[in-house]
Amino acid sequence: MAPFADAGQVIPAADDPAICILVANPHRAGLRAAHRAVLQFGTGAAGAATLAGVVLVSDCPGRVPKALAGDMARLVEAAPGGNVWTIPHIPAWRTVVPDDLPAAWEPSMGGDLTAGGARRRGRRSRVDPLRELPDEVTHVAEEIFTRCKSLFTRINQAG
Repeated sequence: MAPFADAGQVIPAADDPAICILVANPHRAGLRAAHRAVLQFGTGAAGAATLAGVVLVSDCPGRVPKALAGDMARLVEAAPGGNVWTIPHIPAWRTVVPDDLPAAWEPSMGGDLTAGGARRRGRRSRVDPLRELPDEVTHVAEEIFTRCKSLFTRINQAG
């Protein structure tokens, strides 16, 4: 998503307000690592960075198994505002490099765009995830942007 940057596996340290999104896979190790990181933010061990929420990128089709329900519930409970978003498994994305994915979503685009930025018209048919962002992804992007914009406004008003 264009207004954001990948910080790798570190919490950004900067003078400007750093608003972070944790990204994890929804398997046991990923959920527990995300939970530990959320707790780190909650105890102030993340410095001045603000956590907006957690994005879970599904590593396989289907729902999170019932055996992981407890880990998932603990993560949602610990995440600020319960903000845990899920990107579904998109098989086509496993076989390409990031440069071959659709154009980065930007807030000015809205949700109904092709990879080149042109508006789609009419009813939605099955999309090619290598050319267009699936609705589930644009919906999560819009929610994250709204959350981060709200946090940024709050941080700037407090400072």
